[in-house]
Amino acid sequence: MTKTKFYTWAFRFTIWIVIIQVVLIIFGFNIEYFAQDVDSLFNFLEKANVLGLIALLLFIVAVVFLIIGYVKREPQNYQFWVALLLCIGYIINLILGQVMVTTYVLF
Repeated sequence: MTKTKFYTWAFRFTIWIVIIQVVLIIFGFNIEYFAQDVDSLFNFLEKANVLGLIALLLFIVAVVFLIIGYVKREPQNYQFWVALLLCIGYIINLILGQVMVTTYVLF
């Protein structure tokens, strides 16, 4: 039986998170094209929310795999460091997004 490489899986999940974030950015820039009436706007927002939830679930799984890999004393290679930095970047993205929404609502 092969040994599970948790850092490799965490790295793969964080790469998928980056891909989803790029797709969401492209959707955000082209919102007028995707949302021409109210129904298509709701459809667009529903798809964007589903992609955001998938990215959040992948983030949670990646963090769990990073922790498991650290506990099992896997050797820390580039996959560990890239996954760790991308997870930190995703946390910063979440915090800044929340701050932007909060300041937009307040002012």
